[in-house]
Amino acid sequence: MPAPEEANPDGPWWNPRWLPFAADDDWTCGFFIDTGDHTVGEWGDYGHLATDVFPSLAAFFEYALTDLRTSTTWTLLDDRLIYE
Repeated sequence: MPAPEEANPDGPWWNPRWLPFAADDDWTCGFFIDTGDHTVGEWGDYGHLATDVFPSLAAFFEYALTDLRTSTTWTLLDDRLIYE
């Protein structure tokens, strides 16, 4: 996740209501829950930012579980689940 001082010309891009809960190793992309409306959004490389990706945290986990069940390749590596 970029440092707080990294902001676009329109102001800071990170909302203090957003609580990150899943990210890759270097924090260049991940998911956050909006503590104001309880939706889930995502951020990514090159300034990608999307709010309301999932209507709730439960919907996110439902999607993730379905994705894991239908994924053809997944392994456990250093206590981390890797899947494609």
